[in-house]
Amino acid sequence: MNMTWALSYTLVSVATAAIIFTIYRHVTYDMGGKKEIDAFRNFLLSFLGFVLFNGVCIWANHYHLGVLGTIFTTFNLIGISATALFWFYYIETRLSSYYFKNKHLRMLMFVPMTIVILLIASSPLTHLIFYYDEEGRYQRGPLYAIILITAVLYLLVATIHTYRCIGRARIKSEKKQYYNLMMFIVFPFLAGVIDFIRAHLPSMELVTLFGIVMIYLNLQQAQIYRDILTGLNNRRMTDEYLTERIGLVSESEPMFIIMADLNQFKSINDRFGHLEGDRALKIVAETLKKYGDRTHHYVSRWGGDEFMVIVDNDKHFDPEKLRDTLNGDLKKSTANQNLKYNLSLSIGCVKCVDPRLGADKVISMADQQMYMDKQNRSDDYKE
Repeated sequence: MNMTWALSYTLVSVATAAIIFTIYRHVTYDMGGKKEIDAFRNFLLSFLGFVLFNGVCIWANHYHLGVLGTIFTTFNLIGISATALFWFYYIETRLSSYYFKNKHLRMLMFVPMTIVILLIASSPLTHLIFYYDEEGRYQRGPLYAIILITAVLYLLVATIHTYRCIGRARIKSEKKQYYNLMMFIVFPFLAGVIDFIRAHLPSMELVTLFGIVMIYLNLQQAQIYRDILTGLNNRRMTDEYLTERIGLVSESEPMFIIMADLNQFKSINDRFGHLEGDRALKIVAETLKKYGDRTHHYVSRWGGDEFMVIVDNDKHFDPEKLRDTLNGDLKKSTANQNLKYNLSLSIGCVKCVDPRLGADKVISMADQQMYMDKQNRSDDYKE
């Protein structure tokens, strides 16, 4: 290991760390939900830790500093393992995975990588993952491959879950986002293969960095389809969704367009202020999102205090049941959060079986139905 090679490796590490830190600073909650963005930031921090510790390890190995090398290598390997774990966490959070919402299953999913991290941390004593020989040179232990195998398994599970979501995605832009997430596995897998065949190359830094840049661009692109306040799909996304889907409707494959309006929203703003009004919209959005996650129905914020639910290929869909379900859920949210006002929705629903109607006509019809519902039930919504 010569000085020129060590300096070159260090330059790669510094440049990679600088780019990762820059991306980290530019990732905001406008790009997604809080849990999703926090998971992505943790992923970036763990990879940044790996890059920095790996850069220091190069010099410890160059000068055969066994003790320092052991310390930095331990943190280095923990960093790359945590990177795979947090990538998995990010994907499961972004996909709103059912398995990940279950507390016990979520804890179970952390067990394999926790074991690996414990093996790494104890390796200075056991030499199972790595060790430094008497001359201070880094050597791989007999269980070194378990790091790569476990990391790949986490990446594979996340990729499989993403692939399943592609099957449920109904428009091109949504499918494209999932495909980009799936592609990420190619980069660390390729880097892992290179590292296993030929160690001491900055393959993991460079190849994984390219994948991270792709995901960051994916987040930025997704931002144009997301409502900033509520995190739901926005009107632009809904227009695209309807344009692609409404031409496929028929008697056997109907589409239900549901417009939902928050009752007494102006009163909430006037009495409690616009910040409280925003809070009310967020509670409604969260309720709709949970409903959409359960039913796989499309949910969006149409504008102001109006929301939209789109139901595809469900001939037995019952709008009355939807109204009762959503208002029941909102009533529970009102009680749980000790709100000083009630939250409820007026609902207008149109069943579309004729593609010649067009999106604008169907939305207008649903809007009219919604206002009729609001007028008919106005006494029920008075505070």
